[in-house]
Amino acid sequence: MKQSFRIAGLGEVWWDVFPDQIHFGGAAANYAAAPDVGWTVSLVSCAGQDSLGEQAVYFFKTASDWHLNRCSI
Repeated sequence: MKQSFRIAGLGEVWWDVFPDQIHFGGAAANYAAAPDVGWTVSLVSCAGQDSLGEQAVYFFKTASDWHLNRCSI
């Protein structure tokens, strides 16, 4: 029988800003990006009220390859 897990990532998400590029990341976000192995993933975090915060929320809403519970975005 295949086991199913419920994973909750708690913590910050952030942008790594380099002189020539920006990468979305953070340990909690890495759980949300886990490959599809039958897990239900939720992320508990917050986003700033600035353009990068808005981009983070948009990213979570539209990242179709992430297996993320989006019910509370």
